[in-house]
Amino acid sequence: MQPKRRRVGTGITVRDEIDRKWLSADDEPDQLLKRFVWTLSKLPSQNWYEEWRSYAASVLKTHGLPPCFGNYYQNETGHWVEDGCFRESLLALHKAFFQTNEAEDLPSRYYNYPSLIDDRYQPLTEIAEAKFGSDSTPHFAARIAQAIWDLELSRETNNAPGAEAAAFSLGHIAASLKLKLEWEGPAISGQKARMNMAEARQRGAGVRKARAEEWRAPARKVAREVWRERPELSISETARRVRKRLVDAGYSSLPSSDRAVRDVIGDLSPQKIGSIR
Repeated sequence: MQPKRRRVGTGITVRDEIDRKWLSADDEPDQLLKRFVWTLSKLPSQNWYEEWRSYAASVLKTHGLPPCFGNYYQNETGHWVEDGCFRESLLALHKAFFQTNEAEDLPSRYYNYPSLIDDRYQPLTEIAEAKFGSDSTPHFAARIAQAIWDLELSRETNNAPGAEAAAFSLGHIAASLKLKLEWEGPAISGQKARMNMAEARQRGAGVRKARAEEWRAPARKVAREVWRERPELSISETARRVRKRLVDAGYSSLPSSDRAVRDVIGDLSPQKIGSIR
């Protein structure tokens, strides 16, 4: 079965993501676990993501959002109300599933935490996206906070597949943010510049063609008249006379040399066709 995917993001960070509602731990490729373990082995401590946690918290605070991932709603005074039971409930459920396999013995309160039954609560990622837009800096910060939250929850419950997926997701989000902040602006500007140059070239070619058409038909008409009177004249001499008559007649769009005129009238020469048309 192919994974269910959805199109997300904006600009150069548009991407296809696996739908979390479809994804299960068994569907994650083994390569992710190898990469996760290798990454941890190369770092001085398992808290290698603290720099990203601090960055995310700073951005979220600056934009008036809670600094840590969770489920929230904003009350009438503008304060963020967190579902304090959310993490405790998920931690208990994860431990039950991944350690004791006794989820059915858990108290019902773990299945009825506030944000599960109260639709005012929303995940921080959805709040940031709704307020500031998909792939905005606050939205990236909220996604980083969620990836760290998922990673730590999985580590606490010895859920290796969940930890590998969260670590991989954190790296992907961080790389996407760096790409967007550092390169999207120049890339879009360059694309616009190329499009504007192409349009300018097309407009310029159209103008040049229109200006050329202004004198082409009159030049051919004058050439016929000249060759009726003097059929022995060469193309070059006739072009010189045609150009002089058109200049005297006020055709300002004429080229500066006789060569273009020769190219326009050359097929009319009596020496080439045997008669005057």
